Amino acid sequence: MFGLGGSSAISRLMGKKKYQLAGRINSFCFYSALLLSIIVMICMFVFKRQGLNLLGVSASTYQYANIYYEIMAAASILVIVSLVPINTLRTEGLAVQSMIGTVTGTVLKIFMDPLFIFGFHLGAAGAALATVAGYIVTDSILVGYTIKRTRYIHIHIRQIKIPLREVKDVLMIGLPASVTNFMNMLGTALMNNFLIVYGATKVASFGIA
Repeated sequence: MFGLGGSSAISRLMGKKKYQLAGRINSFCFYSALLLSIIVMICMFVFKRQGLNLLGVSASTYQYANIYYEIMAAASILVIVSLVPINTLRTEGLAVQSMIGTVTGTVLKIFMDPLFIFGFHLGAAGAALATVAGYIVTDSILVGYTIKRTRYIHIHIRQIKIPLREVKDVLMIGLPASVTNFMNMLGTALMNNFLIVYGATKVASFGIA
């Protein structure tokens, strides 16, 4: 929501040479995403049982899904916050740097998955921890680029206050994009529920596909 919405608003302001306001919007989006991620994390723990049921978890897969869910719920902050610099770095022409941050974390996860799952015998927890490690690296790189390489955008907590008009601009783009992503996730969850009656292997096959 704040990544796509923020990058759109910042790009327009850059075109108008309103660089100071563009920087403030980036700070607003970053810390708003941080606050939102904390709320999401709390909700994921409070409604854990409902969430697992929605995802189509059965008695045979609960043990593995539960530990994966709990680790990823705790790490949801890393996932949500990363979406802001991934998008807003591009507003200053740092698309390559944005890609480097994303790809580095993803490649690291690919190599750490088998290491954690089979090498350290952590199973589902290992898969989740590999994902967390990847996002820690991604976030570190993206935030580092935002601090050291950008000219106008920043993440100064004292400059998060922006006019209500700009908040609306961010949300007008960000909310529809968020709804689209949510519907994709909901569709996957519903499909898992339809498949679970045929066995856990069918759900796993759908996930792989």
